[in-house]
Amino acid sequence: MRPQIRALTVIALGIIPAPPTTPKPIELRVPSHECSAPCDMNVTVLIPAHPDNRSASVVWSYRDNAELPVGPNAAQTQFSVKIGQFDKGDHTVYAVLVREKNGEPETYQDSQRISVR
Repeated sequence: MRPQIRALTVIALGIIPAPPTTPKPIELRVPSHECSAPCDMNVTVLIPAHPDNRSASVVWSYRDNAELPVGPNAAQTQFSVKIGQFDKGDHTVYAVLVREKNGEPETYQDSQRISVR
């Protein structure tokens, strides 16, 4: 490729904006995928405002979960949830969102694995 064409290609790619991305219905972020037992951490859940949002929760064990205050008119889109007291081993944390569309529930989820030493 000639240097002039290469320079034009780089300039053109820098000018053309990337196509907009649609945010995930729910996103779970963890500060670390590894920790030492007993392990506690704060996770972040992102839920874009949407008129069909009905309920959401974070689940990190059979007995532990946290409900998030979402709904069709909720303004809050970022939530911090303290999770933990994990024993040694591998664990999966789930964030679950329920939306209602045409009277039917739609469920979305995101998950992250945490390894406890």
